[in-house]
Amino acid sequence: MDTPPPPDLTDDERSRYEWQIWVEGFGEAGQRKLKAATAFVSRVGGVGGAAAYYLAAAGVGRLILAHGGNLRPSDLNRQILMTHDWLGKPRIDSAVRRLRELNPDVELAGIPENVSDETAARLLEGADIVIDAAPLFDERFAMNREAVRRGKPMVECAMYEWEAHL
Repeated sequence: MDTPPPPDLTDDERSRYEWQIWVEGFGEAGQRKLKAATAFVSRVGGVGGAAAYYLAAAGVGRLILAHGGNLRPSDLNRQILMTHDWLGKPRIDSAVRRLRELNPDVELAGIPENVSDETAARLLEGADIVIDAAPLFDERFAMNREAVRRGKPMVECAMYEWEAHL
């Protein structure tokens, strides 16, 4: 099966991504590939929220975000996609809203649930890369199994107290 060519960039996108297009070896061809890509991010809290933010800023074409639950006050000191006015509301909606404000050209799919053995296949559907920022091992294992089954790369990232792991 032939892969379609990456989409062209608009003049606005060339202007927005100018700095990374200048990077030797990346250029406009790399930006077009990024625009054609879909990234799945599990959990958009402290680590996953930062990953999603930078993926949207860089111009990934589509982000699939999954995170269940409502925003709590203790989330605000580390979750950059959350705001005080969103307390008690679904955190995934806050994440989508903030990312849309950052880059309205990125296609966003926000799913208000966490990865499990039952949901992994459906949630990872269509992703070119999987970003695992889940805090629980059962979620991580489910994502890993599904990423391996699909032959998709998975980036694992986590924080515990003052330690970060990638």
